[in-house]
This record gives sequence, C-alpha cells and structure tokens, in this order.
Amino acid sequence: MFLITNLIGPSDFGVGGIFLVLITIYVLCFLILVLGSRLLEKVIITHSADKTVSNIYINRLRRRSLLISAALAFAPLLLISMNSLGNVQIWYVVLVVLFECVAIFFIIKRA
Repeated sequence: MFLITNLIGPSDFGVGGIFLVLITIYVLCFLILVLGSRLLEKVIITHSADKTVSNIYINRLRRRSLLISAALAFAPLLLISMNSLGNVQIWYVVLVVLFECVAIFFIIKRA
C-alpha cells in the first residue's frame, strides 16, 4: 500500500482510486484495532479472578470496543487528509487527538 501510494500520484488514480485507498486504510486500521481489542478481551477474561463473567457484560464490552475501534480507525484518515492539504503541524495532530478523545468519551458514556 505504501509503495503504491508513493509511486502513483492522485491524478493517476482518479477520484474512485483515492476513495478506494482511503476505504482500504480505514478497514485495515479497524481490523487491526478490533483484533487487538479481542485479544485483550481474551487475556482479561482468562486471567480474571471472577470466572463467572456474565454474557451481558461481555456483549457490552464487545460493543464498546467495536465503537471505539471505529472511532480510532478514523484518525489516520484525518491525518492523511490534512497532509493532502499541504502541511501537518503539531496543532493539527493535537486537534485530531482531542477529537478522538471526545469521540471516545461520548462512546463510553452512550454505550
């Protein structure tokens, strides 16, 4: 993916190609985050002192982890879009981090 995006310019891809690359990046980031959260979930459940973890708690934990993964997978797209505008300064990265923190806060409060 890195090689393709560096060898071929956006004008060679066209709008559909750029959209496809952005969707691929989002899906890859989402899958990596979901797999990481599932592995962490397995470790927590197997090493917990209370072996009788309810299914309701597990389902709520999975739902929250999916929603948080979806929000976090959007951060690379924000940074890529800012980079395409010309420059990425530290303040823009701080704004993306703040956006992600607010999104995660609302996800935790809602789910």
